[in-house]
Amino acid sequence: MAFLYSPYAIPLFVAAAIAAALACYALYKRGQPEALTFGLAMAAQALNLLFYGLHTSGANLQTAYLFNRLKYAGVLVVPPLWVVLTLQYTHRQHLLTRRNMILLFIPAVVMFPIIMTNPLTEWWWTGVRMLTFNGVSAGVTSESTSLFYKLNLVILYSYMVWGMVLCVIHFIQHKDRIYRSQTTLMIIAGAIPVVGNIVTQGIRHLNLFPWGIDSPLFSVSGILIAIAIFRYRFLDIVPVARQAIVDQVPEGVIVIDTKGRIVDANPAARAMLEASAGSIIGKPLPGATSIPELGQALAEAAQSGRDRQHSDVSLHTQDGERVLSLSATPLMHKASRLVGQIILLRDITEQVAAQRELEALYQQTELERERLSLTIRTATDAIALLDTQGQVLSSNPPARQILKAQRSDQFPPSVRDFLNQIETIAGVSKAEIEIGEQTFHITAAPVAGTGMVLTVHDVTHFKQLAHMKDEFVATVSHDLRSPLNSILGNIEIAQEESMPEEERRDALDRAKKTVYRMAALINNLLDLAEVEAGIPLRLASVELDDLAREAAEDLQYIASDKGISIQYELGQLPPIKADPQLIMRVWHNLIDNAIKYTPEGTITIGAEASENQVMGYVTDTGVGIPSSALPFVFDKFFRAEQPQTKEIAGTGLGLALVKSIVEKHRGQIWVESEPDTGSRFTFTLPI
Repeated sequence: MAFLYSPYAIPLFVAAAIAAALACYALYKRGQPEALTFGLAMAAQALNLLFYGLHTSGANLQTAYLFNRLKYAGVLVVPPLWVVLTLQYTHRQHLLTRRNMILLFIPAVVMFPIIMTNPLTEWWWTGVRMLTFNGVSAGVTSESTSLFYKLNLVILYSYMVWGMVLCVIHFIQHKDRIYRSQTTLMIIAGAIPVVGNIVTQGIRHLNLFPWGIDSPLFSVSGILIAIAIFRYRFLDIVPVARQAIVDQVPEGVIVIDTKGRIVDANPAARAMLEASAGSIIGKPLPGATSIPELGQALAEAAQSGRDRQHSDVSLHTQDGERVLSLSATPLMHKASRLVGQIILLRDITEQVAAQRELEALYQQTELERERLSLTIRTATDAIALLDTQGQVLSSNPPARQILKAQRSDQFPPSVRDFLNQIETIAGVSKAEIEIGEQTFHITAAPVAGTGMVLTVHDVTHFKQLAHMKDEFVATVSHDLRSPLNSILGNIEIAQEESMPEEERRDALDRAKKTVYRMAALINNLLDLAEVEAGIPLRLASVELDDLAREAAEDLQYIASDKGISIQYELGQLPPIKADPQLIMRVWHNLIDNAIKYTPEGTITIGAEASENQVMGYVTDTGVGIPSSALPFVFDKFFRAEQPQTKEIAGTGLGLALVKSIVEKHRGQIWVESEPDTGSRFTFTLPI
């Protein structure tokens, strides 16, 4: 290789330096896709101008011819890079698919080998020779150019015009001043080399330059774009909103066209789809991810068209459940033409977890509230919440039944008196009050910021039990003291020496009967205490009819002495599980009572079975029981006051014991009676 000084190479080297500087600025100072494209274009132009200058400085045909061919390494790629840059600037990145990029650069890939092999084929130039201009070497020239040369020229400048048309359309669509200023520079930058080539072709016959001015003018175009860089910060703000708002937001943003193909996707969206930008641009939306659940949701969003759509997608990952919120919004041009959709993806895993936690807490609170409400509603005690004005805010059914009003000044008098007494007393207050014939324990507890809780507990039953206990002690004392006095008196009579033998025997006989009566009383008391103490039953298989016959046979002699006949209505009964001794005591007491209170007549003992129980009954034709006494016949120590029964001995515990035994066996007992007609005692036991 040999080179000579050529003044015509200096402008080319200067233009190459400018293009290289622009390339360095774009490639090393910016990281946007548009900056990368612009930097590559300027680098290719710098290479073109450098080789062009070396071609002009070649001292011989071989050197000039070589660099004249090498300069096309830059010439061929600048126009397609210009198209890529304008597509990026005008927001048509969806067109930059791998297939389209290959189609854009196919002419350069095909033409460059043809150019480099021209010395052998002459498919590009024919008749190449050295060119001198004003007596100075200015490179090489040719006698003519081939069809490949002309076709390539048409393709390259078609690329330039294509890019300018895109910029003109963008200029028309955007009314903002800053965008129009940027777009104007882009249009001028694209037009300068085209116009330069036309001017060169038009004035070539004037021989003003040894080469065309279109190549150096590419550097002028770069300078204009550089002005956009420094004055309008084109590479920073094209698009500013996309870099600051779209790329940097944590939410995923996906833009699709009307055919459902992905036009753009920000880094957050690509991360959620688990895909890279190059692998999803131009693809159908549902196929942009390998996650099945997300793919199905994206497919539904792509079909929503003009309708807005929102859905939540639950994804199961190795780190646990992940929830994405997906929103599809139609993208309209001039509010009438649908041009695509914007899909927003937002990770709401933390919000969903917090919401679920709140829902769990709310459900737990509702459950506790429902439990408290159920407890209050089902409580046997009366519970009412009052405000500071005495108005009832809430109450359960027992409270409404007792208080019978919604204001404290309308409560029963005893409750009102209690509330009036505690108006000036702090803390919990308690008292015992009477409402009608019932006795209550009442409690008032203050509730901060509300009023007070009033609790009323019915203690009437306990009062009655205490009264019954007192009566029981008095009755037992009387029933034991009187027989003891009788026994003592009869023994003293029997001990007198002057007492006739017959009267002595009568006194001892009366003492003996009294002892039997006391023993019966004590046995009844012990049996009743044992039954009511909850001692477990000694269960065995028993037949109710057999026990009835056995008890009747034990008392047959007493009935015979009174002239009473005993009849049986006993069928074939199934065996039951019961305590034999206690059931025998039931039959014995009922039959004994019937004999006692029947002066003469008949006693009927019967038993029968139904589907799930057996029934036993004892019917007599005795004195009967007054209707006023029927509710109390099973009470302890109760005996109906009738003239016919004053002389009949009894403790008043037999029927009480019978009732306790039957109920302990989960049965029931009742009585039907009419005075002077007779009585019927009936009991049932489960099978």
